[in-house]
Amino acid sequence: METSRIEQQKRLRDPDYGTRLKQIGDILARGVVQLLANEEREKRARQEEADRSHSESVLSEAAQVGSRDGVLLTYLLRFGKLRPCEIRDYLECSRATVSRMTDRLQQHRLIQREGRTSATTYSLTREWGKGSESHPEAVTVCSRF
Repeated sequence: METSRIEQQKRLRDPDYGTRLKQIGDILARGVVQLLANEEREKRARQEEADRSHSESVLSEAAQVGSRDGVLLTYLLRFGKLRPCEIRDYLECSRATVSRMTDRLQQHRLIQREGRTSATTYSLTREWGKGSESHPEAVTVCSRF
């Protein structure tokens, strides 16, 4: 009751009271939208920076681990997940060698294993890359390295 009486008094003194309230609401709404957009941009920039630093750390780890292990980490960085048969084809090595390499990289917590037997896939421990499925076209791209 008290609030409505105050509003009536303000409307009597200022006939544009409702219009001004609407303008204030519009200004506040635009400010909130801009604030949320800025926060989203900053969040995306932080995520991109984290992704960039992660890729640099993976590549530096690859350089320290060994030549074939480094190549495998680079493939995983570029293509997301790989199956053991794809790794064997890319690196042109035996199944036992692939098993030893992946075991060693798992012990260093650089890669993780998902699935069992023929459905096994390997990926980097913190996935951030380009996709979650295997890429058969990677053979042609990787042959250049």
